[in-house]
Amino acid sequence: MITPSVPLYEDLRLNALRSLNILDTLSEERFDRITRLAQRIFQMPIVLVTLVDINRQWFKACLGLNASETSREISFCGHAILSNDTFVIPDALGDERFYDNPLVTGEPHIRFYAGQPLTSPDGYRIGTLCLINTAPQTLNEEELKYLKDLAIMVENELSNLELNQATRAISESETRFRKLAQNSPDYIFLFKLVSPEKSELLYFNRENFFGYAPVEILNSGFLQEKIHPVDREKVTSGRENARKGITSQVEYRIINSDGQWEWVESRQTVFETDENGKPSQMLVTYSHITKRKEAEKALEESESRYQVLIEALEEGIVLQDSTSRILASNSSAQNILGLSREQMEGRTSLDSRWRTIHEDGSPFPGQEHPIPQTLRTGQPQSNIVMGVHKPDGTLVWLSVSSQPLFHNSEKLEDSEGTHLPYAAVASFRDITKLKKNTDKLTRRAYYDTLTKLPNRRLFNDRLEYTLDQARNKQESFMVGFIDLDHFKTVNDTLGHATGDALLIEVAEKMKNCVRQTDTVARIGGDEFTIILNNMSLPENIAIVAKKSWPLYNSKSGTKGWSSLLRLVSALAAILATVKIAPPS
Repeated sequence: MITPSVPLYEDLRLNALRSLNILDTLSEERFDRITRLAQRIFQMPIVLVTLVDINRQWFKACLGLNASETSREISFCGHAILSNDTFVIPDALGDERFYDNPLVTGEPHIRFYAGQPLTSPDGYRIGTLCLINTAPQTLNEEELKYLKDLAIMVENELSNLELNQATRAISESETRFRKLAQNSPDYIFLFKLVSPEKSELLYFNRENFFGYAPVEILNSGFLQEKIHPVDREKVTSGRENARKGITSQVEYRIINSDGQWEWVESRQTVFETDENGKPSQMLVTYSHITKRKEAEKALEESESRYQVLIEALEEGIVLQDSTSRILASNSSAQNILGLSREQMEGRTSLDSRWRTIHEDGSPFPGQEHPIPQTLRTGQPQSNIVMGVHKPDGTLVWLSVSSQPLFHNSEKLEDSEGTHLPYAAVASFRDITKLKKNTDKLTRRAYYDTLTKLPNRRLFNDRLEYTLDQARNKQESFMVGFIDLDHFKTVNDTLGHATGDALLIEVAEKMKNCVRQTDTVARIGGDEFTIILNNMSLPENIAIVAKKSWPLYNSKSGTKGWSSLLRLVSALAAILATVKIAPPS
């Protein structure tokens, strides 16, 4: 037995067969009728309409055989579809291709076979109309013509099948379109373009269009008159583009039948073209967008009011995204920082150009700024004082607050479940003048105006703090009291100006005798006190003694000062010889 070869373009042939959606369907009278006719004409016991699938031949119509399919490997039809000619085997037992075929040696004991290939609508041989006899036989020329005519009848039915499927698909598609259109909130028109100026309405999904009947809309110039005069030009332009095959989308106003202006969004697109490729049908949809436009207008007015309000504020306002990048700022912010809007937008709090500092003059890192803190924790920050250097080098002091912005629906969370903002707003005011005035008031309240040393109030505060620290850390400290003898004589003989100068120089010399962590204070006219911290260690005593000793032999530039200045230095000698015990 020789198995049938696989035709060229087998994949395309199988696609053509399967596109008919006929395999494994029920029997149909239109195909059965042809097999009955063939049986009467040729007096054959078996007549089949076969379709050759990938591994089988399946029978769409079958007379004289109790089967619905057989293997393609042993089929006669598998050989028949390799050629356009009628495939005839007069005696299968005498043919080397079939003499040992199971269909020959066993049921149905085929001896004679004649198969006329069936061609699909797109030209591929997909099966046969075949005649089978259990005895050897031949067909004359006239009988072969009859067989071909009957095969053409089968092919016509296959074509009708495809046409019916296409028609049914179109009908189903139209039904779906109409259902969708009827339930759509939009107005949907389908126009046939009769001429550049005239259209014919093919379909409309509503009973009226803003109170107008469809027949009114088709009247020449009717719709154009209902369009707002300001919008007519862009509507005309959109219509012309649509007729050129360019999809048009235009928003405009139209007056309804009650005399009220309504906003619509019109979309025009080509639905069908003629044989020359020119638009023949146009699909036009109108969306009623009056409420959307009113909402947009209200939002625009609201944003405008807020913008005017923010611009009128003396405070600087800055909007920053989740990466602390500046998105927007008001004029006050730009003026305070000495930057233009363009220079500010895009900067982050981590930008080194800010050059920010704490009140004590130490650097203020960007990650510690209020906005990054708020973005990281979701918590607001209030009245954070920072110094910022403007581009011209001027230091400006700011009081900064920040507020997080959260989405109402979509939540952003970190790995610990903290609700994070999508952005934050910083507000700040320039407190440079206030800070200078405050610093002045502070100095007046806590510092001696003449010598610039701490006064009695600040001395008492520091003494109390030193006592607490000494108790907690078990450290020693020393308090010294210095009174300038005969200072009244200096004032009386040399004048108050000279006395003041002496006090200033004494204060300076005393500050040079101690460390930065110690305190020298003026508590009265010629009375001074000194607090020496952490004096438990000998090396700390040595530091003070070393700084003080050179003053024993110093000579003042003013007559009579030397003895007073030596009094200042005497403290070092006392500290060097007295053992200090921890405070009880």
